[in-house]
Amino acid sequence: MGRMPKTCLDDRAECGESAPAGEAAPGARFEHDTRWRVLRRNLRGAIQAIRTHGANRRRIARGDFKLRPLIASYYVTHRCNLKCGYCTERYPIRDTTDLGTEEACGVLGRLRREMSAIYFTGGEPLVRPDIVELVREARRLNFFPIYLGTNGLLLPSRERVLDYADRVVISLDSTDAGAWDDLLGAGGGQARRIYEIIAHYAGEQRRRRVSLMVNCVITRETVADVYGVMEFCFRHDVVFAPVSATADSLPDRALLARPDYQRLVRHILELKRRGYPILGSIDSLETLLFGRPFPCYATALPHVYPNGDVFYPCQPLGRVGGNLLELGSIAAVYREGERKFGPWKECWRGCALYCYVLTAYYMHHFWDQMVLESVAQFAMQPGTGRRLPAEAALEPLYEDPSSWEPSDPVAVPPTRLVYDVPLAQLVRSEQLSPE
Repeated sequence: MGRMPKTCLDDRAECGESAPAGEAAPGARFEHDTRWRVLRRNLRGAIQAIRTHGANRRRIARGDFKLRPLIASYYVTHRCNLKCGYCTERYPIRDTTDLGTEEACGVLGRLRREMSAIYFTGGEPLVRPDIVELVREARRLNFFPIYLGTNGLLLPSRERVLDYADRVVISLDSTDAGAWDDLLGAGGGQARRIYEIIAHYAGEQRRRRVSLMVNCVITRETVADVYGVMEFCFRHDVVFAPVSATADSLPDRALLARPDYQRLVRHILELKRRGYPILGSIDSLETLLFGRPFPCYATALPHVYPNGDVFYPCQPLGRVGGNLLELGSIAAVYREGERKFGPWKECWRGCALYCYVLTAYYMHHFWDQMVLESVAQFAMQPGTGRRLPAEAALEPLYEDPSSWEPSDPVAVPPTRLVYDVPLAQLVRSEQLSPE
């Protein structure tokens, strides 16, 4: 393997470090270590997002749906130390090989030329022994924000990633340790360990200037447990991010039609209105959790697989436009994807994945929802001193379920939409079949 690119800690003059290269001295201060620097990074990221939004609006106006990326999801590996039954990446669309450290840093360098935000995901990113190097390289390249999605189990042995990430997203679906152990599929005791890890690092958010968020997948088996997960989050000053389990990326209609699920969603929305730290705007949460149709602009959020393959236009369709290392840029991959598969426009397939729901609000509700929600999320950063009673997650907000009308769980989009590819290629489920 060739010599590693210079990293932030290698440049002591730039970072003000006295620790050896690759080592983080106790109490070391990093560039994102003060609230003022976090604010400055937020402002810089906001300016980049505004420019990207304007450029994409102009592209759509002229019929070009190869959008400038806002943030990339980088699957650094498909290996994982758990076997969660609902995981969409348990059986990847394509089998790929992990890149080495230097090549993975090359992917980061190419992504940074076109966007300012990145989300490290998997598989389980922390199974890579070089994950700290990769997240540190993202910091050196001045990505902001830097997200890291993990199940948390390996965080104690890789905790230096917290010095470079802006938000760490940890999966937590139930407070019933036994039931969750069964769902994780990795033996007993893992759930309790994850609770302990979240609680521990939640207490270090202010010191490390990193924000923790819990990603809670609501399944048919865990509807009643979500109230406890919310209470756990609010008690530990952690952002709560609810999503629904899916079937081939589409809404699980059997789950969404259940009265207890709909009651839970209304509870979540009411807590959001009260100002609790829940990810998303009211409208985007309703779209996501009730499975409502939305126009998707997937090319704004490229998905990069471990070997550098990039999907066009999106991951659920399973079509790879090209390899980022070979073609050099997301724009080049999209051009190659258009050459291979034809032009693409907004899609109404309705994948119940937060990343794709986000694109609709990014394009059509940028100022009235996305910007306001971003400001609200910044206000929720650890250290603001604003604490709300955790017990509200368990309050009976809706004593009489008969007082409200059940929501249509999935309003099926019109079947006469004109696509640039046959509708049959978009449909992999009987939930949304053409006439």
